[in-house]
Amino acid sequence: MRLPAWAIDSLEICTGGLPLTIIRRPTRVENLIVPSQVVHRNSGMIYGHPVSRGMFCEAYGESEDLPARIYVSRSKLHLGLGGIVCEHVLEENLSRAGYFIVYPEKMTVREQVRLYRAAKSLIFAEGSSAHLYAMVARPEQRVFCVWRRTSPAWVLEWQIKTFGGAAMLGRPAISRLYIPNRDGADQVHARAVLDFDALREQLRSAGFLSSSEWAIPNQELIEVELQSITDVRIVES
Repeated sequence: MRLPAWAIDSLEICTGGLPLTIIRRPTRVENLIVPSQVVHRNSGMIYGHPVSRGMFCEAYGESEDLPARIYVSRSKLHLGLGGIVCEHVLEENLSRAGYFIVYPEKMTVREQVRLYRAAKSLIFAEGSSAHLYAMVARPEQRVFCVWRRTSPAWVLEWQIKTFGGAAMLGRPAISRLYIPNRDGADQVHARAVLDFDALREQLRSAGFLSSSEWAIPNQELIEVELQSITDVRIVES
């Protein structure tokens, strides 16, 4: 299979500019060196070994004129990948509060790394972008997660801490989940209806939000977005 662009970018960053050859078919070599794997043995997630921490240094670049507060969204991803119902309302709320909205799938890995490294306050819609952030986390940064599953992925906060980042704030503020029947109990592709009031209070208490205007999607708006979601199991929180 051909590697996606983000995988190529990541490999080029990790190898620090060394020549990179991707072998796409069975090949005989004279010597094969297989290093120890710096990943969690159960989750497969990379952790903050000193070697891992140094891999992305070349990608930091200059951080001048980059936003200090960002929200990393999932709203532009395919519906089947799971996410947050009416996330655009959350984006509008945070944008009014001074957050720059980030759509990772529209950026290169290097562009993302620069944003994540420079920001002082980061809010993530739970997803793979937070795993990339972990590799460039700084201890003085403040990080909050808007969970889209009722059982938070412990490995995410663990990973950030191993790279020297601060504890991730935020608890699930979910009123209802729409889980595809094909996934059984797995919530990875679920669509979450948030309790916007509870989320606002969490953000305020953690210092990520002041008394700025806060809109809450009405039931009609929620139902319109849910029209395209079929063959699901509904879980009330």
